[in-house]
Amino acid sequence: MRNKSLLAVGIATIMVLALTLPSMATHQAPDGPVQAPVFMPPQTDGDEALQAVGTRWMVQLQDPALAQYQGGIVGLQPTALQITGASRLDVNAPAARAYVAHLKAQQANVAEAVEKAIPGAEIYRDYQVVFNGFAVQLPEGDKDAVFELMNLPGVKAVTPQQEYKPNMYASLPLIGAPALWEELEGQENAGEGVKVAVIDTGIYITHTCFAPAGYAYPEGYPLMDDDKPAATNEKVIVARAYFRPDDPPATGNGATWPGLTDSSHGTHVAGTIACNAGTVAETAGYTETISGVAPRAQLMSYKIFYTAQSGSGSGWTAELVAAIEDAVADGAHVVNNSWGGGTPVAYPDPIDIAYDAAWDAGVVVVFSAGNSGPGPNTTDHVTLKNITVGATTTGGTIASGKVSVTAPEPLTDTLQNIAFTTAAFGTPLPAGEVYTFVLASAAVISPANATGCAAWPADTFDGRAALISRGACQFGLKVYNAQEAGAEFVIIHNNTGDDLITMAGGVYGDQVTIPSIFIGQTAGVAMTQWIDDYGDNSELTYDAIGFQLGNIPDRLVNFSSRGPGMGNLQPDLVAPGVNIFSSGYGVGTGEARHMGYGQASGTSMAAPHVSGSAALLKQMYPDWTPDQVRSALMSTGELDLLDYDSSELGVLDRGGGRIDLSKAWDPGLTFDMPSVSFGKLYAGDTGMMDIVATDVYSHSAPFTYTIAISETGDITTTSYFTISVDVNELVVDGAGDTAEFTVSVKIAEDAPAGDYEGMIWFEHGHHHLHIPVWVRVWPELQEGTVLLIDNDFSYLLGYPDYAAYYTDALDALEVPYDYYNADMYFNNAQTIPDISVLQAYDAIIWFTGDNFWPDGSFTVHTPLTEMDQLALIAYLQGGGRLLATGQDLMAVLDADRDLGDPTLPSPTTSLPYFTGVSWVQDNVFSGTMPSMISGLGFMEDVWLNVVITDTAWYDGAGNQGWIDEIYRPEPGEGQPEENNPAQMIFHAVEGDFAKEGHVGAVKSAEPCLEMPDTNYDYRIAYLSFGFEGVNDPVPGSLELITSREDLMAKLLDFLWAEPTVSLPDTVETTTGVETAFEAVADHVGSLLLPPGFSQYRWDFGDGTDFVVTTGPTVTHVYEEAGEYMAWVEATDIYSHKALASTTVTVEQAEFMIYLPLVMRNAGG
Repeated sequence: MRNKSLLAVGIATIMVLALTLPSMATHQAPDGPVQAPVFMPPQTDGDEALQAVGTRWMVQLQDPALAQYQGGIVGLQPTALQITGASRLDVNAPAARAYVAHLKAQQANVAEAVEKAIPGAEIYRDYQVVFNGFAVQLPEGDKDAVFELMNLPGVKAVTPQQEYKPNMYASLPLIGAPALWEELEGQENAGEGVKVAVIDTGIYITHTCFAPAGYAYPEGYPLMDDDKPAATNEKVIVARAYFRPDDPPATGNGATWPGLTDSSHGTHVAGTIACNAGTVAETAGYTETISGVAPRAQLMSYKIFYTAQSGSGSGWTAELVAAIEDAVADGAHVVNNSWGGGTPVAYPDPIDIAYDAAWDAGVVVVFSAGNSGPGPNTTDHVTLKNITVGATTTGGTIASGKVSVTAPEPLTDTLQNIAFTTAAFGTPLPAGEVYTFVLASAAVISPANATGCAAWPADTFDGRAALISRGACQFGLKVYNAQEAGAEFVIIHNNTGDDLITMAGGVYGDQVTIPSIFIGQTAGVAMTQWIDDYGDNSELTYDAIGFQLGNIPDRLVNFSSRGPGMGNLQPDLVAPGVNIFSSGYGVGTGEARHMGYGQASGTSMAAPHVSGSAALLKQMYPDWTPDQVRSALMSTGELDLLDYDSSELGVLDRGGGRIDLSKAWDPGLTFDMPSVSFGKLYAGDTGMMDIVATDVYSHSAPFTYTIAISETGDITTTSYFTISVDVNELVVDGAGDTAEFTVSVKIAEDAPAGDYEGMIWFEHGHHHLHIPVWVRVWPELQEGTVLLIDNDFSYLLGYPDYAAYYTDALDALEVPYDYYNADMYFNNAQTIPDISVLQAYDAIIWFTGDNFWPDGSFTVHTPLTEMDQLALIAYLQGGGRLLATGQDLMAVLDADRDLGDPTLPSPTTSLPYFTGVSWVQDNVFSGTMPSMISGLGFMEDVWLNVVITDTAWYDGAGNQGWIDEIYRPEPGEGQPEENNPAQMIFHAVEGDFAKEGHVGAVKSAEPCLEMPDTNYDYRIAYLSFGFEGVNDPVPGSLELITSREDLMAKLLDFLWAEPTVSLPDTVETTTGVETAFEAVADHVGSLLLPPGFSQYRWDFGDGTDFVVTTGPTVTHVYEEAGEYMAWVEATDIYSHKALASTTVTVEQAEFMIYLPLVMRNAGG
């Protein structure tokens, strides 16, 4: 980024600047385009973990894991439940032991090959139950090690590790738990015999919620680690921890329970699931009797998240896969996962692979949806084999006490008896006491630092109570900064409403010694104004006596992540997750915090409500599959919910609704697909999906379920589609009977693009069920159409307008386009068109010109906002093509820092990661005059002149004084890469490089032999220089430089060229004979001459190693008769890939036995 100060200017100031700021260059730009009439949408905190990352990778081998092995290997019986018919995987069965031994032998062979090929590589974890492979630490600086791994025999995929982060009294009646307790012989028996695993920060087992009295260890338990301090009791029967070899625990955190500086997150989650019934909980002088959802369930603790020596509190892939592997092997019925993160980039994620296998092993997997709402496309988990849970409000919040402004007089009622919650860090004031403070406001003292994220001078608050706004950084940092500036007490006020939350300390919490509280936005704003009016005469009285504060239940909280997922409806359902009162997060320091009780909010708190509910259903129906548990919860969910702003909710917000156990225990039917996702359809299309219903209610006479259908949403969508079912009713004869039906959705020929949804209703007697339906209608694409998004701030700040450089190039290429000036729509939460509009374009070109201002630099929204970035992410997830160009584009995305350095803050969204590269420095030429840029790879014949002097000679914009240097993070340093990593396509010819001087890259998601289906098919080209700054060749000059038109053509060709490849439909051959294969490869959609193909990879389907050729032909000898599926992967010069397959029938070769010739001598 440039050396700039953060401005806080209002809308009027922006408009004045737009009229008065001089141009930044003296040359004359071409005439600009006219704004096209494009649809415009209506106007409208968390901990950052640190992690020292090495080069840690996950290696997946060819054979399936134990949970998914369906047979086919001589001498080894299948172990997958869909073949064996069992309800749960038995890891100790003879067939399972034999197959695990086979996998270990396979892994040992590959491990030996790793040691030979990569000296210094260290394998430190191996997996067999839910993932077949191992985790490996590669030598630092060995750039070729990953490629060595990928080419070893038996290796299926090599993927880098990812970072993940941890994302009741009033909630239990709300979800109908007492009704199900009654069916299970009372609350004191609810959960009996069910084991729930909690993969989190560990469980503090001496907490009163987990008192072991009245429990006994099941046979074969307890289970714990032998190599670290571990503790179990008859309530918490498993205790394991997973510490990273390159970042071990900080002092006091090395046990299986949460330590001195660890979070109470796992203890709180465990209490919501299974806190003992009748536990008396106290906080701030307020006492309540609480219970978990499944109070008699036994818990299994798997500590992944711990405060490490680096300060990180995150978990990583290798340890998470090890934990789910152990949880399945240890006998868990349900696994709670109140964490999320990772990245959106498509590749075979070991987390998804392992958790899918756990589901297949009969284990109910529950995940929190994430806390990135309310925008769409923000859920964390893409796999379908889990229950993803959003968060709603309950009817109660416990306030830690009240504060009032008591001077000067006359007082105002608005500032009397303000409810607050106490922070989970620092030293709280004693309960039941009354204190008085002089007030000071950060917003009044330092308007630019109203959120307290920057340090103040040492005596700024000087013994006063500091009032600070929520937002922009961790709570712990705000209070720490105030403490260092002399504050004795801190009040943080909400900036998004009046909901109360319990503040976590984050990285700085352990350095805070003063008390702090949290109040609502209304009171905070009024208090700020009071301080502004009365200064040091403002006085606050603090009364620390807790009380029960009401709340409006069944509102989806704004932070709850929304769907869709990767082409599927998410979340599955919602559950209480706001101000949940449970074990942990108590007052005090060190491990004492884990012994108390506190409130916490997040989808992390919603997920354990579902895990506890799943435990109750597994107790009642031990043979139910995970699919049936999910179906019962989804099809009976409460739908009478509203969004946080009281607006209506759709299926992408709430899924099947808020869990209701009073109905879930007796659903009547379960469905193999409890929601219907048609994904992408076009106007005029019809989608169809088959569903199987299973009768789970005991009855002798046939039951007939009537079926009703409703298309929901607003009138603009419901009139354009219809949902239908091929039968009017379902008839089932008794428990275990099944009935099949087909759901169809018909999109009208004139249907506009957008999300369409509806519900299918089933009813018989007291059974009332529903299945949510969702489809996304895409607009018909216009061949070659481009949306040009202008974000150069010429409209806002009077910067030069560079649009004509782009439109001239597109006009010369005869590529049709729509021009859209996003800057005109500032002061909106979303400034670019909605996804339904973006999807109409074959490509989007977004340019930033001289703009370097991220959203948040001004008092109004400026593009690209967070909502804008999420829309572009959704566009890419749908297979979009994006050209992003600008010398400070990463600054506009708030990503102008090394994304490969985990100690630095993450950008606003994951959009920068889609480029596959990271910012290095602000000026690749480092003080020298910009000159030449040369091409790499498929751009090797390209030379670009970006000289900014002599504008009379050159016709470019002459503005490229701040070209960012970028680089592709080395393995393990940053964003995980898929099969096609980013390709560097440009570098500066000279300069003072921090890395290798790269200034351009391309990235795409491609299929391959190991992963034929990508989650989505996006392509992106990113130039860290502005296209407008490229000079065209001067007529008559001998310079061999590339024109802007030719550069644009090559970039669009990368985005649009689609390779195709085919093989003969069938191949017939015999054993022992060289069989020839020939692929026919071509391209469609190329703007230039079709690019060539650089490589072919062949999989002959018989278990032999893949073969690589540079040409389209190959031969292979099959040793055994049979039918095989052979594949070819063709790669063009852009690294785009296409796949084709053919069926190969191999007959046993006939052969003759030749006996020796014996001649008799008749003559003796």
